[in-house]
Formats: sequence, structure tokens, C-alpha cells
Amino acid sequence: MAAFINSMRCLLVVMILTGSYDHAQSQNVADGVVEVYTGISTIGVGFVWPDQYHVVTALHVVAGRSNLRVRSYTPGQMGFIQVETVEKVLKEADLALLRLSSPLQVQPLRISSETPDINTYYTMYRTTPGGSRIGGFSKRLESGVETLDFFFNTGNPRLYKALNEQGYPQVRARIARVRDPVMKGDSGAPVCNQSGEVVGIIDGGLYNGLRAYNWAILASEHLPALNSSNNNESFASVRKTDPTLYLVTDNVEASKPLQFYNGKVSLQKVFTTTLDQINATLDLNQVERQEVEQQYARIAAETGKYIKNASIDVYQDWYTGATIAVPHGLTLEYSESNDQFLLLQATSPSGKVKMVFAIIDETSSDPGHDFIEYVLALDYEAYWEEEAFYPYEEEENYSAYDYYYNNEIGGGAAISLLYSYSDFMGLGAYIVDKISVSKEDEYYYELLQECAQLSDFPEY
Repeated sequence: MAAFINSMRCLLVVMILTGSYDHAQSQNVADGVVEVYTGISTIGVGFVWPDQYHVVTALHVVAGRSNLRVRSYTPGQMGFIQVETVEKVLKEADLALLRLSSPLQVQPLRISSETPDINTYYTMYRTTPGGSRIGGFSKRLESGVETLDFFFNTGNPRLYKALNEQGYPQVRARIARVRDPVMKGDSGAPVCNQSGEVVGIIDGGLYNGLRAYNWAILASEHLPALNSSNNNESFASVRKTDPTLYLVTDNVEASKPLQFYNGKVSLQKVFTTTLDQINATLDLNQVERQEVEQQYARIAAETGKYIKNASIDVYQDWYTGATIAVPHGLTLEYSESNDQFLLLQATSPSGKVKMVFAIIDETSSDPGHDFIEYVLALDYEAYWEEEAFYPYEEEENYSAYDYYYNNEIGGGAAISLLYSYSDFMGLGAYIVDKISVSKEDEYYYELLQECAQLSDFPEY
């Protein structure tokens, strides 16, 4: 157990990288980054370019909105500046150029001509958790360049049709896949190299279940076209954003991050939806979908409730990008050890069914065995035996394993262990005594198992 506790010192901690842009102090990259607002609501990020009167952001951030402002955190420049107009748009690449009513006295960011390198760490700039300043967060981009039809193509006709009807971005847009987490509200954020030059602009992401596919618009490919004198596209012709196409909310501030011990921040609720709607985004074949329906029919017969209609709260970890699903209405609680690591859990209304999870970033050990021991030791009177083990996915930098346990008084435990690069996530749903519980408790046990199965790291 000691090894587990020691390995969890980084559990659910967002690293506020106070020196993350020291390499670019020569041009003060963070000073050129702003938040974009409509009224009092944060809707995205932008950066100063090509001069002090202009800010670049994602077109879908400002589409259909008015009363736009930007907020600067630069010393001596802190506060809001009104957006005079959306001067130019580039629908192809989902970019907008905002003209400010007064200049920001900061150095505009420079644009890089380099091709993304998978072995290079870049820095994405946005407000830090808690919103006190602009900070830098490490990101990796895929080598080479894709076009957006990598995500939106005829293999996904609903999304392909929705994107074409909206008109922006277009599938020929040149992008880089973002390997590290992109959060809601990041749209428009610059991704910079070690020289502080903009390589990409965070644009969006799509969910496959709860796994996120993220991308950035290539700056060198599209920013010159945005500012070109030959660009005659009008903001008045831009349709309102289809919210299903982006990882962005209408009001980012409405989803406050959860505050944990010592004021540190990690999880943010990113959306609420039904289990059926989550499954609809999964890439399942006909046989797999039939198996899901059979599973739901069995649960309905045993509990009298249709699990696919259950509302699910989805949270994302700021640092690892891990996404967890929790039944709507259940409160997330945490416990601290003497070493101040965190274990979070959700409990059914009766208190007899629980879900426990842990996320560890950049661990050098394998905490999986210790996590299983921790979950099974939550009830010291029960003796657990392993019923089944399934390695359901094993790849070079990602693996996932399912364990099932029974005890002598009819209890059950379902535990999932997930490894992504050097990050670890453990999830366990358990019920100590199935014999004496109600049908509602049986329902929650099944629902918590489904939530554990859906919870995952980003897709790489």
C-alpha cells in the first residue's frame, strides 16, 4: 500500500507552469494572449496579430455573437477592450480577425513556418485554472500535416453533413492533430514553438465515446490567407455555430473546475448527456451495437429501469486529459491520505454502491495492483476472489484491463485499469452485498460499471 500512496503524490494535480514560457521571454508570448468574451461570458482564447489593433481567434468562437470583448492579463494592460468589429473571416480554416477599439500595447506574436514534429514539445497559451493569468501548457503535435477530412468524412455522414451545412471549417483545411489534452474554452489558443512563434491555433475536437480527438489549424498555412487583401469573406454571411462540432461551450465560466486540497484544481465538468447519446458517438459495428442493446435489456429486466436514458456528468482532468463519467446527481467526494493524495468516489443514494477512481500523471511505477487492493479493502469484512480478467486493449502506448471479483456474501466489484504513456487511471465500482440490496442499488451498480467502462484517456 505504501508504494501506491507514494506513487499517487501527483494524483489529480494540475501543474501551474509558472516558468513555462521562459524560453520565449524575448517576445513575452503570454502578454500577447487574451481571453475572448461575449458580455460577461468567456467563450475562447485569442492572440494579438498582425498588429496591436487585431486579435486572431477561432471563427466558431464568435459566430452568431455580439458585444464581443477581449481581456488582457498583461501588467499595465489588464482589463477589457471592446471589439470594434469582426474585420475578416476565413471560413476554410475557421479563423476570425477581430479589430479592437483601442490597441493593446504588446508585441504581436510571430508566425512559424515549421512543420509539426512529434518529438517536440510545444506550448499552448490560455488562462490558468482559476483564471488569474495567462499560462503555458505543454502540448505535442503529430508529425506532418493532415486535412480536416481525417475527422469529418463520409464515414461519419451526420457530422460530415453538419460541417458542410455550417460552412466552416472546410474539410480541406490543413491541421495538425493534437496529442495532448484540449479543454473546452481552448479554441483560438496559440500553440507556439520554443522560439515563441505560433505553429497552430487550437480549433476543436470530437468525442468517440468520451475519448477526444483534437486538432489545431496550421498557422503558416492559413493566417496569411486570413489577412490577405484578396480575402473578401464577410462575417455577416457566417452561420451560427453547431455546438456538436466543437469542444466548446456557450459559457465556459458556467463549468467551474472542482477545487481540491490546498486550493489545487483538476477536474472540470464539460457536459451532461445521456448514456445513449454517449454510445451514439462510439464507433461500433452492428454486432457490437446489438450486444449493447442486449445488455441494456437485461438490466431493464432485472432492475425495472432503462439505463440508456440515464443522465451522465462528464468531467475532464486538466493535466492528463482523462475523462470520467459519473451518474448525474451523484456528488463527487474525495479523501486524503497522510501524504495528501486524492481518491475520488461517487456513492448511490442508499450508500451501498460506490465508484472509486484515481488518476496519476507521469508515474514511473505501476500502481494498478495497489489500486485493486485499495478498492477491495474498502470493506474489510468481505473476502474477494477474482472471477474474470480481460485485457481488452493493448497497444504500444496504451493498454486497458478489466477485473471482476465476487465475495462470499454475494458482493461484486468491477475494476478497470488504464495506462496511457506514463499516466494511469484506475476505476472501481463495487457493491458489498448484492443479496440484501434493492433493485435501485442493482441499477446503480450496473450504471457505475458503465461509467467506469466509458471513462478513458484521450485517443492518440
